[in-house]
Amino acid sequence: MNKTIKGGLFLLIVTGLYAQFQTPYTGDRFQSFRFLSTSNILEDDLDYILNPATMTWVKQRLLFTSLSNFATNNDALFGNISSGYFMIGTKLNFLGNLMIAPLYDNYMLKSPEFNGIDTGYTEIETITHMDADSNGTFETQITEKESREAYNEWNTSDIYIGAGKDMGTFKAGLFFLMTSSGFKEIVAGSPQDIYGNFEYSYEIYDNEQGQRLQTETWDGTQDANYGTTKNIFAFSLLYEPYDLMFLNVMGGFGILSFDSTWSANTDYRLDWAPDDPVNNYESSNYTDELDLSNSGTLMFARLYGKRKWEYGGETYFYLDWRREGLSQKDGTKDSNVYYERRTNLGAFDEILISNSQTHQDITNDGNNNSWLLGVKHVIPVFERTFLGIGFAIRNRTGDRSFEIDETYTFNETYDDGDGVPDVDDYTLTATSSRTYEDLNSFYQWDIMVPVGCEIELRKNLFLRLGANSLIRMREDQNTINPLSSTPLVTTIVNGLGDTTTTYDTLIVDDGSTTIKKTKETITNYSFGLGWNVNKNITLDFMGFTNLVNLTNWRLSLKIKF
Repeated sequence: MNKTIKGGLFLLIVTGLYAQFQTPYTGDRFQSFRFLSTSNILEDDLDYILNPATMTWVKQRLLFTSLSNFATNNDALFGNISSGYFMIGTKLNFLGNLMIAPLYDNYMLKSPEFNGIDTGYTEIETITHMDADSNGTFETQITEKESREAYNEWNTSDIYIGAGKDMGTFKAGLFFLMTSSGFKEIVAGSPQDIYGNFEYSYEIYDNEQGQRLQTETWDGTQDANYGTTKNIFAFSLLYEPYDLMFLNVMGGFGILSFDSTWSANTDYRLDWAPDDPVNNYESSNYTDELDLSNSGTLMFARLYGKRKWEYGGETYFYLDWRREGLSQKDGTKDSNVYYERRTNLGAFDEILISNSQTHQDITNDGNNNSWLLGVKHVIPVFERTFLGIGFAIRNRTGDRSFEIDETYTFNETYDDGDGVPDVDDYTLTATSSRTYEDLNSFYQWDIMVPVGCEIELRKNLFLRLGANSLIRMREDQNTINPLSSTPLVTTIVNGLGDTTTTYDTLIVDDGSTTIKKTKETITNYSFGLGWNVNKNITLDFMGFTNLVNLTNWRLSLKIKF
């Protein structure tokens, strides 16, 4: 169940860590490189288009493209599957001061994770030669192989369509945003942690007899996918009585869907006589499956304004409110362990077969709320530099509750292989059930101080720098609340028909509450270069933190026509 909660909460509450002045729900991928490289301080045409009312400030027809990356640190690991970002869009003018802007983007990032040995994919093979009698000849050879794989993969695509109209003092518009995001988690496994991606083999080979003495194999596969889709409709109304100030109100409503699937399958076999015709082996199969889906709604509102001062400085303020809610839905989780052992005793086979099954019916829902209050001030310096600083405080709360109705069954049969039903043979059945709540909640404060500047190095060439400091204080709480349970009832019937039933009343279903408090301080750096090639073409380059790491570089092209 921990994996369920991990994935579910992750996609329900995830938002940009450092996004404080962005248009609600449009995300950081649509934002201009000028905006991003100055830590969300200085806006550009693309940022205005994401607000249909301010779209009217952009008079030209435009074509936008953005690409990344030049290289990726995942190339060697994942066979040159490039991870990065792609965006294309345009802004067109129509009669009656009506403006339309369609945008599309796609973002994919595949990052290796620790697999218990190394990072990403690891394969190890060890061959041991043994000379038991020290006669200089290797009688046996032991070969052990193991491979593990672990990685995370993000994939997000967005479609934005905005329409704005200039009505003089008032400017208004509508937009539609469809965003689909997926998170794929591939975790590593091992013979000790069987639910994951791994292969393991162990072989003892007799060189003198030319046969295998013992083999052991494990083959595990696992796949976890968490996805959300948001369809958002919003309006924007801007009042601009004169050039020195404006006041903007935005609001929107959307439909949210959430899906979480998890599947794992592991096969195991240990054979004590792999090259003999006798049955001397044990084998198992482990499966684990989860299927959860939810629908819900989201709402947001923003009050946004600017005041321009006589010396050229500009002060902006932002007040955002957001709410996302998942409606109550049902899901299932199933675990199954099958085990078989056959031992040849010369004249007959001794057979033991067992199968344990755990089924969970899961009812779940959740909410996520946040508000933000921010301000930033931009001033011109020496006619060639813009310098800005901001301050924002954000509060976020969220909860996710799971009510789980669980049933457990266990079946086992044993046949000593003598062909005669007797007291040694038996059939065993065990059952139990319980119902409990798994409650999760968080409470978080973010304090953000972004600083950004743009310097005109020479005519039409601009250097942009940004730094964003974040102080985060967060509290997470998990509560397990038992509602009801039944004891484990075990019934054994032997080969003669004798029946024995036992009740394990010592199994106690305890509840628990875990509270985790964290505090962290992070500073993110960004930089960029802007080049107005001519009056119709602009190139923007952008990177983050590490200047020599090309995985963080992006390129944007803007064409006016």
